Amino acid sequence: MPRERKRRVDSLEPEELAEEADEYSRWLRAHGVVWSGRRLRTTTDGVVAGWGCVATAQIKRGEELVRIPRAACLGAEAAEADADVQDNEKDSQRRMALVLGRASASDEWAPFVRKLTRASCPWLWPEAEQQRLFKGTELGPVLAMKRKALAEEHAALPPDTAYSLEEYVELCGLAASHLNPWFGGCIAPFNTTLNYSSEPNVGFEPKGADFVVGVALRKISAGEELTQEYADATTDLIYKYGFAPRLAPTDCSPIGRGEDGAQPETLEDDVVSISLEELVRCVHAACPSLADSYAGMTSSSSSVGHSLALGADRVTALVRAGAVEPCPWDGLGNQLTLELSPDGGGTARLVGAAIVLCAPEDKWRAAAAELETLTAAATQVGSDAQSKRSTSEDARVGDDDLVAATLLGSLAGVSPEERKALTELAASEGGEDGDPWPSLVTAILAGEKGEKRFPAAWVAAKEAIGRRRAQLEEGARGAGEPNDCKIEGAWKLASHLRQLERSILTSADEAIVDGLLG
Repeated sequence: MPRERKRRVDSLEPEELAEEADEYSRWLRAHGVVWSGRRLRTTTDGVVAGWGCVATAQIKRGEELVRIPRAACLGAEAAEADADVQDNEKDSQRRMALVLGRASASDEWAPFVRKLTRASCPWLWPEAEQQRLFKGTELGPVLAMKRKALAEEHAALPPDTAYSLEEYVELCGLAASHLNPWFGGCIAPFNTTLNYSSEPNVGFEPKGADFVVGVALRKISAGEELTQEYADATTDLIYKYGFAPRLAPTDCSPIGRGEDGAQPETLEDDVVSISLEELVRCVHAACPSLADSYAGMTSSSSSVGHSLALGADRVTALVRAGAVEPCPWDGLGNQLTLELSPDGGGTARLVGAAIVLCAPEDKWRAAAAELETLTAAATQVGSDAQSKRSTSEDARVGDDDLVAATLLGSLAGVSPEERKALTELAASEGGEDGDPWPSLVTAILAGEKGEKRFPAAWVAAKEAIGRRRAQLEEGARGAGEPNDCKIEGAWKLASHLRQLERSILTSADEAIVDGLLG
């Protein structure tokens, strides 16, 4: 890997920085990039980290700040700007890593590559360090899977690719922290330079088929750093970029480099997952009489493929109802999980799943029969050319929401009138961005305490949260002390994630205790 790409900007003299900035401006112009030089400049002064951009004059909301053509986008494959990256379906940076390796040794691209800030992704750390620090967190199994995948990718590289495993992993880390989906997957100028904020002032988007543009999202004052949003989840920020946001939305210094004791903020998509397998274990403990119903439920048999093969069983019903979903991380998609989010979000799905799994066999058989009837009716509607789904009273209900309402209504033994009300509730509270589960679970409780109406389910749900917390604390005990870490700020970064996950689990536990299934 070329030595010059490894240089840190804080090791350069002011004259060298100015020379690099001028060289970069010449490179941008030569590649057709258009930007407002009177309103912004690329600099290392007054920015969060590395190279960044600062407004040199007031910028109006909606103002186009930069226009980037395909010729300036490293690794662009597709002809059109809005063509999405194909690797999005798999967490692999192989193609772009090799592109970066060639570009860093190329006179044409070297000025651009030198502006790419190296992210300290945890999967670039020593393997023992990352596993020790993140054990018990959401990222523990993800990092283990990533290291395995990187080793397999490196072993399969063409013989003429002279990268060591360490060099290949570093190139993949650089690619992961800068890759965007435009032109089929590329690294674009300016988009790579702007630092992170959870309240960004610049957004990037395709403009027609030929350009990507950066636009001001709000008024920007002179001297203010231009920022963008990288991700909506703390795990994504840590995994790809090696930092977590702090409470102050404009302070995105990596953990370990800012003030001690500063608390990170909660992001929109922060979650803690509980595996369906773990919930089933808790159901076993709460309902010993149902052990035969789950006799074959091992780690492998709780996979998506197996649960769908079971037909109208409880696991398949939970998948259809949207209560459980495949783990979103690459390599772990065969695991079904329930996600808990801040402020008790997802708790109702956990309780609802426990209600289904804890239901007595006779009640479950009745519910399964209703689901079969529902499936047959939906199939008939879809195959009958003269039938219009819009005429059905269930027309406004998504398939998963309707299954959820049917499941819970049947298991709770509600009346036909109450069943209709549940369907209407699912329609009003569900949909693509909605979540009907809190309202549905509250409705079937009918004012009773959950632990009284569905005692086993309540016990199982609380136990699942407790076991997930125990995994977190076991990892914390093995993480050691800050001075044990070889990577600057690594202990504090992992500690932050663990504290965030603790707070989510506490909110879920309180939601169950208080009956506030938000």
